[in-house]
Amino acid sequence: MKTKNFGLDLIRATAILLVVVYHSVNLLQLFIDNFFIVGKIAACTQVFGLLGVEIFFVLSGFLIGGIIIDYFTINPVNIIGLYSFWGRRWFRTLPQYYIILVVLFYLNYHQIDSNTHITHFILFFQNFFSPHPIFFAEAWSLSIEEWFYFLFPILLLLSRLIIYSKKNSQMEVRIILNVALCYVIIAFICKFLYIFLFNNAIINFDTQIRKVVIMRLDAPMYGVLLAYCFKTKNVIYSKINKYKHHFFIFGILGILISLLVIYISDHPSYVHFFDKEVFYIFRNILYFPILAVFIAITFPFIICIQPKSKIIKKSINFISSISYPMYLIHYSLVYLLIFKDLNLETYFMSLKAFLLYWFIIITLSLALHLIIEKPILRFRDKVLPR
Repeated sequence: MKTKNFGLDLIRATAILLVVVYHSVNLLQLFIDNFFIVGKIAACTQVFGLLGVEIFFVLSGFLIGGIIIDYFTINPVNIIGLYSFWGRRWFRTLPQYYIILVVLFYLNYHQIDSNTHITHFILFFQNFFSPHPIFFAEAWSLSIEEWFYFLFPILLLLSRLIIYSKKNSQMEVRIILNVALCYVIIAFICKFLYIFLFNNAIINFDTQIRKVVIMRLDAPMYGVLLAYCFKTKNVIYSKINKYKHHFFIFGILGILISLLVIYISDHPSYVHFFDKEVFYIFRNILYFPILAVFIAITFPFIICIQPKSKIIKKSINFISSISYPMYLIHYSLVYLLIFKDLNLETYFMSLKAFLLYWFIIITLSLALHLIIEKPILRFRDKVLPR
């Protein structure tokens, strides 16, 4: 059994905590309105959700890229390998997703817009070309991930069949690099064409760029490229590994600057300090690739972290282990259905709601992990061993 890497667990735990904090801080609105410092801190959390999801994308690409490289270093790229990869992925991601989808559909049946179709969510088509529906709002990122799992191996196989005729492990790995770079280029072209077909300044950055699959095909690819550097131990890997402390600091500074860009974007009065056209082009085309690179270059340092405290290690491992069910339930199922319309008139009520929200999230996520996720993964390992 492979030993879990604490650094990867730390990245995953950080990502899910950023996302959940972003939504849960709304329950402290009374504190935010009446305490200056709390208000400023809460304002900073408005970018946490965006950052958390982008960390998930890079981490997913890094992990899946590593798995694919390991597999195809030993085995040729073929249809059997595709079925095995898809089966192992979907055993992990789909059962819990479909359970939450059915529950939400049942609970929201009379409020769902007539243009929202459950079949689109089943097939992850709900935001492939267009903005994501209001229903099950957090599923937008899951759709991007699932299309990555589905399309990336297919393109690897097609590239293998078309370009390379001989079985060579080095060539197999090189295909992964080429396909990942193609993804980056295709996503860049899609965004470039989109902003020049429409008025660049009035494009909704969040719904029309950030949460649309075709615009974010490259989202996990920066993690894949990092995995390629790690697995092949090329020149880029040597430099990053040698100076990982410096890259970590540079990455953190870059992330902070990137989050400042989003803050400026949300406050039009600040945009006047820049050339508007250039600013919006940068935001709509280059922002997410640059942020992803900053996130990726922090990984080599974080992966090497080994805490001395067993309590810290177990806490991080625990949050990491329930991160997927936490993401599935934290907003549409728990926040919107239970907490959104609460009338929190006192500080005590506000604080109690905040703590209760976290208690429900963690308890329900743990239940899903133990009752559904773990048994399914044990079954998966029997029918689809590595």
